[in-house]
Amino acid sequence: MDEELLLAFRAGDQTAFETLYARHSKSLGHFLSHYLNPCHHYAIDDIVQHALFELSRSTTDFEHGNSVKAWLRTVAERKAVSLLRKASRSHEIKMEMDCNLFVGNEPDPLKAAMDKEEATELREAVATLPEQQRTTVNACFFGARSHRETAVYLDAPLGTVKRRLKLGVTKLQRLISA
Repeated sequence: MDEELLLAFRAGDQTAFETLYARHSKSLGHFLSHYLNPCHHYAIDDIVQHALFELSRSTTDFEHGNSVKAWLRTVAERKAVSLLRKASRSHEIKMEMDCNLFVGNEPDPLKAAMDKEEATELREAVATLPEQQRTTVNACFFGARSHRETAVYLDAPLGTVKRRLKLGVTKLQRLISA
């Protein structure tokens, strides 16, 4: 059905593309919302638009017989990975952390002091981790990255990132509870 709509659009039927857009834009946005860190959700609409635009102008990229949905997801995923790589190169750590901050009243001074003391203790414990675990923990927790974003940022397989993170967190738990 999608392929027929795409062929109709290429033949000049604008409503066929509107139907494709309506059918796939919401599910593609939902797919991206699971793929991207919440701090990057601002880009979901742009990536959806990009993928659908690429579909509208693709004459040779899209092969007949393939799934339009799968093709759109592939284009969107590549664009999302590109965004994550660009973000890691641009050092958007501060922006990612800022978007996760609670905006509201000033915190209780006693609680703020205790939080600062705990944060100092945690940073000192993280500094004792082996380099690969320390880098992974810093990228994931202090850099507010998802596991997948950390894997892209560190240019490491997702399984390796998860293993380093588990080892690092286990060591941190032992260090802090001691």
